[in-house]
Parts: sequence; structure tokens; C-alpha cells
Amino acid sequence: MSNTFFLSFFLSFFLSTYVCMYLSIYLSADLSLTLSFPPSFIHSFSFFLSFFLSFFLSFFLSFFLSFEHSHLSIYLSIYLSIYLSIYLSADLSLTLSFPLSFLPSFLPSFLPSFLPSFIHSFIHSFFLSFDHIYLSIYLSIYLSIYLSIYLSIFIDLYITLVPTSSSYARTCICQLLINL
Repeated sequence: MSNTFFLSFFLSFFLSTYVCMYLSIYLSADLSLTLSFPPSFIHSFSFFLSFFLSFFLSFFLSFFLSFEHSHLSIYLSIYLSIYLSIYLSADLSLTLSFPLSFLPSFLPSFLPSFLPSFIHSFIHSFFLSFDHIYLSIYLSIYLSIYLSIYLSIFIDLYITLVPTSSSYARTCICQLLINL
């Protein structure tokens, strides 16, 4: 039990880290950079914060995926990946990528400086990229559901087939997992 548990744990941890890094890097960095906004300190801060959060959440995701419950693992992976994609893509990259100098002129200029930065960035994203938020949320939900179901199916196949199958089936499944 211990060898199978540790093998499935490290395998699911590696794959969930790969998926979460893919989601956070592609949807947080690439979507914000394709909107042709110049990189700044906010970009690097959101990138490192998304990297830390995705690594932290992928640890718990891999812990639940290491158990042989397919419905629970698919549900948790979809939930966590949608949370990752919406929070990291929409709230971090799109809202934090707008500098405060782009504040519209019709807004009052006496906004206090003690307001949190996410309120300012929400105002910027609401007025400046209203359509890009829906596009990024749609793409992130689509990619996260696709990748989480794909990841959960292959992890469950690996967990259930590897201890009882031949070496040829193990190599085929490992090759499929590598080609993710």
C-alpha cells in the first residue's frame, strides 16, 4: 500500500504541478502579454504569486488524486483548476496588469491611497478590458476542465492498471503520461 500510494502521490503531484504551472503561466502570463500591455513589476508579482499558489494548490490536488476515487478526483481537479484559472488568470493577470496611470478621467481623482490595489485594478479592468475578461475566463474554464478530466483519467488508469498489468501496458501508459 505504501509503495503504490507514494508512487501515485509523486506521479499525480508531478502531473498536477505540470497542469497548474501550464494554467498559471499560459493563462496568467501569456494572456496578459498578448493584450499588448507593457510588462512591469505588477507582471512579475502576479507571475510569482500565481506560481506559488498553483504549486501550493497542486500539492493538495495531488494528495486527493493519489487516492483511487475517480469521481472525487475529477470533481476536485475541476473545482481547483477552475478556481486556479479564474483567480489567477482573471483576477491576477488581467486586473493587475493595468497601471494606475490608465485611470479614466471621469472617475474621481481623490481615491484614497489606502484602498487595496485589487479595487483599483478591478476598476481598470472593468473599464478598459471588459470583453477580454470574458474571453480569458471562457478559455481558462475550457482549458481547465479539459486538462483536469484528461489528467484525472490518466492518473486513474495509471493507478489501477500499473500494479496489475504487464510491462508493455506500463510503458504505454507512461508514454501517454509523458506526452501530456
